[in-house]
Amino acid sequence: MKKSLALYRTIENDLTEKIITGYYKPNELIPTELELTKIYKVSRVTIRKATDRLVAHGLLTRTPGFGSIVKPSSFPHKTVEHLSFTEEIRAQGKSPRFVVTLFSVQEATPQIASILQMNEREMVYYFERACYCDDEVIQFEKTYMSIKKYPDLSISYLENSKFHYVEETRGLKIDVSVHTVVPMLPSERVAKMFNIDRYTPILKVNNTTYLSNGEVMDYTEQYLNSTKYQTKYVRIR
Repeated sequence: MKKSLALYRTIENDLTEKIITGYYKPNELIPTELELTKIYKVSRVTIRKATDRLVAHGLLTRTPGFGSIVKPSSFPHKTVEHLSFTEEIRAQGKSPRFVVTLFSVQEATPQIASILQMNEREMVYYFERACYCDDEVIQFEKTYMSIKKYPDLSISYLENSKFHYVEETRGLKIDVSVHTVVPMLPSERVAKMFNIDRYTPILKVNNTTYLSNGEVMDYTEQYLNSTKYQTKYVRIR
């Protein structure tokens, strides 16, 4: 019998994602336990178990009678050379291959609109890509991009380098990507894609890329197959 991820862990993961992507901002209150029970349609006990873990992990602080507040990160940002995923893999002497598994148009949710600096319900591209290397999936990603800014985006572009499309086709300059890396257990779908069990940890990278003009290029959630791919950083003093 397959074991399912505990409900409170699913809620914990969702709240964690909202915190690290900035939907719930540092020093701001998250919804009350009562509001969260309505959002997730679960008991107050389940919500308390999820938020207790976030407090223990240092993402929230709780003040009796006031609520739970997002705790600012106490760790500094680190800067490394900015390479696209395609460039990074090719630098290792390998040939990555992208397969677009989903390409759609949808309304931006409040969370995505906030990240992309756009109006709620404005239309965005949502697409999913699997990156193969030596016929194995080493990365799976979900990306949101503005339709207004990139009206000619298509699957053919996405089967190659996304950075190449933005810089060479659109003539824009990419400045920086802000990554937040968290370890997590894979969903059943991702575990099957990576050919691992659901209790093998993977890395999830929440990645917001900015152009030189300060605009947000895209927001991507990357899932890295930790059994096949590891990230190396070289920091020069």
